[in-house]
Amino acid sequence: MTSFEPEFHVELKYNQVQDLKLENILWTVRLQGGDLGGIEVTDLNGQGPYKYKVNHMHMHGPAEHRIDDKQYDLEIHIVHELVDGPNFHEYKESLAVIGFFFKVEDQSHPFIEKLRPLDFGHIDKISFNELFQTLNEGAAPQQVQLEDNSKRFYHYKGSLTNPPCADVVNWILYKQVLPITQEHLDAFKNVWMTNLGHGNYRDCQPLCDRRIVRNFEKFEDEEHGHVHSETCGHMHIKNQHVHHP
Repeated sequence: MTSFEPEFHVELKYNQVQDLKLENILWTVRLQGGDLGGIEVTDLNGQGPYKYKVNHMHMHGPAEHRIDDKQYDLEIHIVHELVDGPNFHEYKESLAVIGFFFKVEDQSHPFIEKLRPLDFGHIDKISFNELFQTLNEGAAPQQVQLEDNSKRFYHYKGSLTNPPCADVVNWILYKQVLPITQEHLDAFKNVWMTNLGHGNYRDCQPLCDRRIVRNFEKFEDEEHGHVHSETCGHMHIKNQHVHHP
């Protein structure tokens, strides 16, 4: 069962960067360059805070984690490298990855629009803080606000989803599911479908007694409750209980 862990905390310290461009690296698309900032994490054991610096952002489609046994259409990962913290040279989790889920809707989240998925063109300026902005109902895409649930996360300790699947990751999953249009999703997926011939996600793996926590006490209007977590970065969220796939 997932549990509220008051010691678990994530502080966002992202910067706005100019003059970037999405890269086609065959198995995914990547955003990298400049000082994109980072995060500070106090983990589920109360260890920290540990400072992580952004290395890059990439995508998986369909998603690598599951919610209520549902595999969402896209998952964005921001990969961070450990740079400081208490005895950080001895700390196992040398990486922290924040994951964001996307599902097909009538309009894309403003962050997706900024990535210019239809031409992978020049990005004037961008910040990962924009991923935590959500549309007001009925608002135009550019009219966004930072909501009070902007820092609600699930967290577990796991491994990379790509070989060698090293068990060195503080996984942090944003609870809000964000929108993307079918046109934008197809533009991203065309990269790996063309080069790989299939989706670029890894199938769910056994939980192996991993503990899953959240940094909020109640689900309130939450549709989801149960969390399944797997090695190599996969999590199922369903009615508050942890299950093996």
